[in-house]
Amino acid sequence: MDTMKAVKAPEDWLEWKVWAAARMTQPDLPDLLRRWLAGHDLPLDDSTVEPQDWILQALPLGFARERPLAGLTSAAANLLENAGALMSPKEIYGLLQLAAGLAQPVPLACALNEFLNSTSLRKLGKRSANPMVAGRPDMN
Repeated sequence: MDTMKAVKAPEDWLEWKVWAAARMTQPDLPDLLRRWLAGHDLPLDDSTVEPQDWILQALPLGFARERPLAGLTSAAANLLENAGALMSPKEIYGLLQLAAGLAQPVPLACALNEFLNSTSLRKLGKRSANPMVAGRPDMN
């Protein structure tokens, strides 16, 4: 059962960027991040842009970046802890790409290590002949 709540997001890219950056410090960010990684509540400008790329582009620059980056890193770690149970392989692939793009190895280290050693990852590997590409959406 999908428990993700619908959110009214702006359709214009610049408005969405400001809206998303403001949401990156809210307590419901893990749920919203999961929706974004699933392709929901994103700007309608370009369907060729991957969800994790929209999210990374929405991070502010300069001094305004610190709080949203910390919130997004925390939400990504939260999702990594439950990724196998809650997310599709495509969403997990996007989450791992997002984690790499955040470039926050220390705050994400424990969550990434737990995910890489989890039974969830092994289950994903069984879906593919090559476990290294199990989460890649273009390979399934």
